[in-house]
Amino acid sequence: MIEREINSANDNPLVDPETGALYRAGNFYGGHIARLLDTWKLDCAVMANWANALMAVLVDPKFNNGLPPNLVSETGVNSGFKGMQLSVTSLACAVRQMAGPSSIHSLATEEYNQDVVSLGMHAAVTALDALECLRNEVAMVLIAAAQAVDLRPASAKLGTRNRRVHAAIRQISDLLERDRPLEQDVAGVAPLIAAGEL
Repeated sequence: MIEREINSANDNPLVDPETGALYRAGNFYGGHIARLLDTWKLDCAVMANWANALMAVLVDPKFNNGLPPNLVSETGVNSGFKGMQLSVTSLACAVRQMAGPSSIHSLATEEYNQDVVSLGMHAAVTALDALECLRNEVAMVLIAAAQAVDLRPASAKLGTRNRRVHAAIRQISDLLERDRPLEQDVAGVAPLIAAGEL
């Protein structure tokens, strides 16, 4: 849909290839893109919910099959992944909030010269923000998953692709043995997700 809209005469001039003349249609409607990105934001919210649920299971000894609370030894002395879980939940909530459709907020403007406003740019900006939140959330879940694997220890039992993901995370984020700041770990893993390397 994006490719079709970019190549359409919707908001782009028609170009006569022989003369180079530009013909502007003046349709200026970004509603199709807005609806596409609104749907994409819903998909991001669903993934954010999944990531939040995975993190909740990983850190909770009622569900994590023998791992320590918050994935760290000496609980009580160390908070482990408790703060990261709170961040994951916060990001999931932010993505859910951004998932509200932009396209339904059309208001007439400019003395009704624009009687229907697509809010396509708003949809694009909030979709980009939602994607960034989701990427950081997934980075946190992957770091926690690597921690769980190493606490088992189970890295030798991972499949080929999972072993590669685990190794890539461990190049950036060391095993958490006692509390330390983790924001640089997240900042290092998130670009790998953006680049499609994980």
